[in-house]
Amino acid sequence: MKKTRRIIFSSILVMTLLLASIKGENLPSTQDAKADIATETINKATILEELTSKRSRFVKQFSMSDGSFTAVTYSMPVHYKKNGKWEEINTSLTSKDKKKYKTTSIALSINVSKKITPKSVISLKRGSSKLSWALTDKKLKTVEAKIRNPKKIEKTDVLNHSQVTYKNILKNTDITYDIFPEKIQEIITIKKKQKNDNIAFQIDCGNLKVKIKNKEVYFQTAKGITKYTRLKTTITDDNGVSTTNVKVSYNKKKKVLTLTPSKKWWNSAERKFPLEVRTSYTTSNHSRDIKVGAAYAGAPNGSFGYDKSLLLQSGKCVAFVKSSTLPEIKTANVKILAATLNITNETKLTLGASKTFDVGIHKVKESWSQKKVTYNNRPVYETVASSTTSMQKKGNYQCDVTDIVKDWYAGEKNYGVALVADNTNRTWKAKLDRNPSISIRYEIVGFDGAAELKEGEILTRDVLTSGQENYYYFDPEPGVAYELYSEGR
Repeated sequence: MKKTRRIIFSSILVMTLLLASIKGENLPSTQDAKADIATETINKATILEELTSKRSRFVKQFSMSDGSFTAVTYSMPVHYKKNGKWEEINTSLTSKDKKKYKTTSIALSINVSKKITPKSVISLKRGSSKLSWALTDKKLKTVEAKIRNPKKIEKTDVLNHSQVTYKNILKNTDITYDIFPEKIQEIITIKKKQKNDNIAFQIDCGNLKVKIKNKEVYFQTAKGITKYTRLKTTITDDNGVSTTNVKVSYNKKKKVLTLTPSKKWWNSAERKFPLEVRTSYTTSNHSRDIKVGAAYAGAPNGSFGYDKSLLLQSGKCVAFVKSSTLPEIKTANVKILAATLNITNETKLTLGASKTFDVGIHKVKESWSQKKVTYNNRPVYETVASSTTSMQKKGNYQCDVTDIVKDWYAGEKNYGVALVADNTNRTWKAKLDRNPSISIRYEIVGFDGAAELKEGEILTRDVLTSGQENYYYFDPEPGVAYELYSEGR
């Protein structure tokens, strides 16, 4: 007896089937499909797997359950090259020996001490170039490290940020290291008001030479090639007031690097503790894809880079975000379905019942530099928001940037977006993490995007533009007849 099996798929516009050796034919479907149905389909799709062949330094791509794809661009590197292949970065700290932790999978060797002592170090090593440093003080206490490793809950989560903290190493003083693939940020927290004092570090840089310029420290080879850089030190009080007025000196004989904060700033009656003393050590391979900038009305000529949270406040603080390179998906057969800017609100907002902190996403209209942007020279952006995201709780939020991203792929210049606090209450503040990501959902139509039909599974494809076609295929079993059903919407 001849078996008959049924395969059902739903269509929204014109589709073409490619079935083994059967000639494709156009199937009827409703022409007036509603946008909300397509959106619902997009939101319901789940990630099947990562497409490892499409990896790049900052990008991961995934196949979706509805036949589409998602490309995610991250701020910091998520892959590194090993033997010509992109491997996943994992900065998670694991035990190396009795005294040290080491990072799991990364191109740069990073070690941290399990206990902080006068001989404890943070060390970086690539090839023969090494750098290590240790806080030095006669009153330094022996303290065990508390580590926080990244977790992978969602398939799009990455493992490129771990953290180690040493609490109360000195009176009312903690020190934390945020570990990224080619960068370590150092944060010294001074919790209560105390006398201004120098902060000193014992340095071991092997054969590298130390050069100080514009308050930055360069560790260079004999030929002047910089291998590691210690960026400017920034000190911020609990009111959010910052200064880079910190003298940096190096004693070549003792190999001691000393920071001397401005006494006038430190001892000011306006200072509110705790204070954070922050700097970053970077390698010559350090780079970011997604650049961020901040414009603060309270310091109209100040440039704040990305060493602290992005602060949003109506009429006072604006943030700027720009992806340097968009994923390589621009072909004639690609249709962008949706795009989101993924941000993290770091603190709970106290706004009152049913109140929300509204963040407007505005397209930026002119070029800007992350290192040079200030409130006075901030770039022009569209007055009307492309979309608005409402926040109240601490956590992750997705901002709709679909129309903006489509414009970029259509050839419009990409100057990024401005995040503006569109609230009438000017006292509300939000703090955003400085490592956002951008997700682009797309589908490939035509022969290259042919989707597999499976028995008993409904496959939905989204609205196509005029002149585009979807192709489908399945692997028929010999001696079995198949019924194909199109459920038009």
